[in-house]
Amino acid sequence: MGDGPGSPAERDHASRRRRPTGVGRAVAGAVALAAMLGLAPALTPDAGATDIGSAILGATVTDQGADARVILDLTRARSFRLAASADRPQISIDFLDTIWAAVPPELPAGPVTGLTARPLTGGGVRVTVDLAAPAGVESVFYVPADGRHSYRFVLDLTPGDEDGYARLIAHPMLGTLAAGATVPAASAGTGRDPAADAPDPAAQATPSVQVPLPPRRPPSDLPLVAIDAGHGGRDPGAIGINGELEKEITLAAALGLADALGATGRYDVVLTRDDDRFLALRERVRIARAAGADLFLSLHADSLENNDQIRGASIYTLSSTASDRQAARLAQRENRADALAGVVIDPEDAVMATILVDLAQRLTRNESFTAAEFLVDSLGEAVPLLENRPHRQAGFVVLTAPDMPSVLIEMGYLSNAEEEALLAQAPYRDALMAAIVQAIDAYFAWEEAEDRS
Repeated sequence: MGDGPGSPAERDHASRRRRPTGVGRAVAGAVALAAMLGLAPALTPDAGATDIGSAILGATVTDQGADARVILDLTRARSFRLAASADRPQISIDFLDTIWAAVPPELPAGPVTGLTARPLTGGGVRVTVDLAAPAGVESVFYVPADGRHSYRFVLDLTPGDEDGYARLIAHPMLGTLAAGATVPAASAGTGRDPAADAPDPAAQATPSVQVPLPPRRPPSDLPLVAIDAGHGGRDPGAIGINGELEKEITLAAALGLADALGATGRYDVVLTRDDDRFLALRERVRIARAAGADLFLSLHADSLENNDQIRGASIYTLSSTASDRQAARLAQRENRADALAGVVIDPEDAVMATILVDLAQRLTRNESFTAAEFLVDSLGEAVPLLENRPHRQAGFVVLTAPDMPSVLIEMGYLSNAEEEALLAQAPYRDALMAAIVQAIDAYFAWEEAEDRS
């Protein structure tokens, strides 16, 4: 069975090479064509993606009154350089031997107005924090990994501290911090580099202080399927006519599907959650993309008010309208330096970024559509399907990854008493999951045939 976010399995898959799906091949082909035409000299295949020292898997910005905290989730603690811009209120954090594999965070109103990332020449990543006004650094530290979280780099800012900001301009912080170590604000005010005794990160391949990681499993060439149990924690999802909770049914189904896929020996599995926890929608996408998933399945159970007769499973893929909006939004962001289907995109090349994001999104939508059709065929032989168009399209956030085929499965209606009772029973869910496994087999067989053609 798969593991939850931040688990050794996820960290292992985060470092593995994504299998060469149609999306990856097409984007790489577009890069090659652009290079031939002289349009994209800065676009390069991310050939070293599996050999990186660390990956930033997530980013969060929180505000506490006038203060702000930036949290970056990394697979490994790495050396860093923290500096402030003299031209604008902006702080940059350079990490050695690291790539960005995160979905940019939704920013609350407050001191931090933007957070973007781009690759550094020679390796590494620069994370840029845009500010509404100059801010001093109160502290910066790593939090060690545990069973639920990866390593966390934490930057606490004190907006309005112009003197502290000026000191950071004059004395960038260099760090090879162990988990739990901090650089307090007072260090930045001594007129001396707060990490003057630390070795220069540019002169070494790895930091002098290593934070131990759990043992890593050997990389796998098996397709990786991400299973997302909808809702969870404080979000119960739909509540059935007799009180069944969607979050409990989706979790039971996700665990069952993970077991069924694992039993075949043909797939690796990652679960976005394996217990009753709340996850933001984009966090679910981030977990699957960071793991390098070849297919993303989000499990749900629907409900309708004032209609207890409608029943049947249905499948959703991203609508073309929602997909086009997502492609435009991704192309406008400065996080275009993300690895997109194995290709690093120069954030300054707006034209090519737009072309590649749009291409990846269109190809991903086509692959998602094919997976959905296999699911409709297979589920239709095992359980009732929604009578009116069982394959539908909508703008679900969990379906918007530009380079990962994604499908949302509504397993049935909790507002229908009969279907609610069936979904609460393990044998019925097992039949559902067996049909889904059959559809996954058909999808990857189709993909392999496409590879050979």
